[in-house]
Amino acid sequence: MSRRLLLTCFVLEVALAGLIAAYSLSPTKLLVLGQMIHGMVTVIPLLILSGCIILFITLLSLARKSPDQEQENLTEETRAVADLQSRAKFNPSAYNLYELASFCLKTSRYQAAVKTFRDLLFLEPDRTTAQYGLGIALFRSGSTDESISVLTRVREADPHHDYGLIEIRLAEALLRGKKSKEALFTLDQNQDCIGLAEFHFLRGQALEQLDRNKEARVELRRVLEAAATAPSHRKEKDRHLAQLAREVLLTKADQPSP
Repeated sequence: MSRRLLLTCFVLEVALAGLIAAYSLSPTKLLVLGQMIHGMVTVIPLLILSGCIILFITLLSLARKSPDQEQENLTEETRAVADLQSRAKFNPSAYNLYELASFCLKTSRYQAAVKTFRDLLFLEPDRTTAQYGLGIALFRSGSTDESISVLTRVREADPHHDYGLIEIRLAEALLRGKKSKEALFTLDQNQDCIGLAEFHFLRGQALEQLDRNKEARVELRRVLEAAATAPSHRKEKDRHLAQLAREVLLTKADQPSP
């Protein structure tokens, strides 16, 4: 017997049972039952409409991140810093100091990161990861010359530190310090980062500062190519670099190379 036939039989049986039950009821009860059914038919559409409105409002509130939620995230971040500071104060071990310094660097607390990395290096002067973190924190806090000095020492100790990104960070600091030739030389020693949008963007900046505009434009076009195929963890940053590269290409398009 097919499923459709079984379903038809079931519906007929339910209908028959309903007729028998209705026949056994008094006229008064049948009237009350009819009024109840009529009321349900009237109310159900209103309930459905109300439910749709509530669902729409809920989805809209989830889509919009309220200021209170942003404040809550900041509060959680502040609590996390306070907890790490408390642990580092109670037990100023190299592990606790590194955790605190890294979190401060990640959350743009650069002055606190500089201080904590210095404290860590007092305990472990040769710790390359701490020197590297200190160099980045110094650069982002505006201490360009000292960041160049620290990052240079890291590069001398480990030329491939952070998968070769040490040379990109050093070149970035050199460019801010108007040391274009040194920055270009540093980048040209790095074969690991060829193909990264940031590498080509910095190289384009160095060449532009040296008035080698034609070569600079080639590097900026490579930024666009690299950003188009960037992995997910670099996509946002590379998209920003690509936008900057487009703006430079547009402004420099009509300028001849010397």
